[in-house]
Amino acid sequence: MTALIENLEADHKRFRRYLVLFNEEVRNLAQSDGPDYVLLNQIATYFAGYPDELHHKEEDIIYARLATKARSRSVELRNLQQQHVELSHRANHFSDIVSMILNNEQLPIDKVVEESLAYRNILTAHMSGEEETLFRPARSLLNQDDWWDIEQAISDLYAEEINYEKARSVLAIETSLDKYLKT
Repeated sequence: MTALIENLEADHKRFRRYLVLFNEEVRNLAQSDGPDYVLLNQIATYFAGYPDELHHKEEDIIYARLATKARSRSVELRNLQQQHVELSHRANHFSDIVSMILNNEQLPIDKVVEESLAYRNILTAHMSGEEETLFRPARSLLNQDDWWDIEQAISDLYAEEINYEKARSVLAIETSLDKYLKT
């Protein structure tokens, strides 16, 4: 059942690819080279939606199960899980900033760049922490029954909590970003 971990790792790989685009556009913004605001808005909208709507919810279920198996890591796991709240706040804040720029509001570019780089740095560190503290131990410590329970919990979550309209919208952005990366 490590397929779940492989899917989450694939998400992280995709996030890193999108962060390359993000970095380019933030650099263009910082250098007044005219960033592609539509692309920047898609990236900001994606990071404000996908991780919270799908990715983090799955990780949280794995966190909970792993914490019962790896009590010595429970503080690290809890800290990583709590970072989801900060990441969500920062992603939504950055998305709001990009929306304000698109609505012709005048914002200090240095503050926009500072906010975007802070988000990127926190996200990058968080993903590395998860890969080491969550993904690797989950593979070795969780057994088949644990994975079955996790899969069941994720199925229940999707049946009860997922906003499918928002999920479809964010996945459409993902498709658009993937096409952009291929050009």
